[in-house]
Parts: sequence; structure tokens; C-alpha cells
Amino acid sequence: MIGKLLFGAAISKAINAAKGAAEGAIEEAGTQKLSDFKKVTVGAISDTVESMIGGRRTLEEWCEIASQPVDAIVAKSVSEEGLQFVGGYLCFSFADTSKKKVIIGYELYFLNEQKQWIKQDAHSDVYANNFTAEALEEIANKGTVKFNVDE
Repeated sequence: MIGKLLFGAAISKAINAAKGAAEGAIEEAGTQKLSDFKKVTVGAISDTVESMIGGRRTLEEWCEIASQPVDAIVAKSVSEEGLQFVGGYLCFSFADTSKKKVIIGYELYFLNEQKQWIKQDAHSDVYANNFTAEALEEIANKGTVKFNVDE
């Protein structure tokens, strides 16, 4: 859902690890409310990211890592809550002026049966030293870097 990017075997391994963490989060969240599910999923993103760090990653690579848990949130919202997914963003910004951490967050937009807008969002932070210099420069220049999340 997030971009159409091609990556090598290292990214494929990272995606599989993120998928496994997301599936574990889904099982763990089985009977919890959706807001609790989002917290568990964001925790899974953060845990997966921290456990996979073997070098610096680009923004596109981080999008691939985060896409599995975000896709799971969309699927759960559509199937269990009866919401219609409209679109959203995966966002990257600095946590504060020290620029030691990057916030990875998502904003997802849905319509319910009454055609009312529903926004679901959450975020997690990752140490900036896990990003390439180019990624950090782009975040610094733009303030927030957004990638579209679509069907």
C-alpha cells in the first residue's frame, strides 16, 4: 500500500520480520478494542524496528518496514469495524529540536456507515542514528515527510 518500491534481500528479511511482529500483535490484541490494538501494533512496529537494526535505512526502507502493521490496521478496521478505508499517510518527523529521535507515525482516514469521517492515528519513535544521512536531511528540510497510504 505504501509506494511501489523494490528492495534487496535485506529489506525482504526486514519485511518478513515486521510481518511476524504484526501478526503477533494481532493475536495479542484479539479481544481488545481498536484503540488498544493500535497501541499494540505501534509497539510491534517499534520492537521490530529496534530488533532489526543492522545499519542505517532510507525513508523508503522504513516505509516498507512499517507497511505490514499499518496494512493490518486497515484490514482490521474494514473487516471488524465495518469502516470504508479512504486513504492516509505514513509520516516521519523529528521528536524534538535535538533531532536524536525520529517519530514514525500514521494517519488513516475512514468513513463509517453514516458517512462520518473517522481518523485513526498513532506513532512511535526510533533513534535517528538508524536513518541514513539523506533521510535525516530530508526530514530536517521538510519538517514532516509524508508517504501516501492507499488501497
